[in-house]
Amino acid sequence: MTRPVCAPNPRPQGGFMLFEVLVALLLFSFCLLGIVAMHTRVISSSIDAQNRNRAALLANEMVSSMWLSGVNMTDCSAWETRVADTQAAGLPGGRCKVELQGKTTKITIYWKAPANDQESNYTTTVVLP
Repeated sequence: MTRPVCAPNPRPQGGFMLFEVLVALLLFSFCLLGIVAMHTRVISSSIDAQNRNRAALLANEMVSSMWLSGVNMTDCSAWETRVADTQAAGLPGGRCKVELQGKTTKITIYWKAPANDQESNYTTTVVLP
């Protein structure tokens, strides 16, 4: 007489599928948090690049006006409102500084980055005729 082969007992693996689902949800949530953090950094870098580009345009505009007027201005108080006016393509907390050394003019524009509240700057040096 042969003994019947019994099927393995399914009880020892009860709840294992639930554990797999929980691990998959945990991995998915970590990936999702990483994507959100990366997206935040990309937006911050994009805003910084946009502000740096605006600072370069404002500095070039100052150089152009000096070149056209033929005067090296050391006082940029007229430009302070233009640089700080965020509604008219200015920079947040923007201010400027002009230094003269002979015919060489050094223009530095400062602003505060809104994301980390650190002061950034852009400097350009030109030789005017």
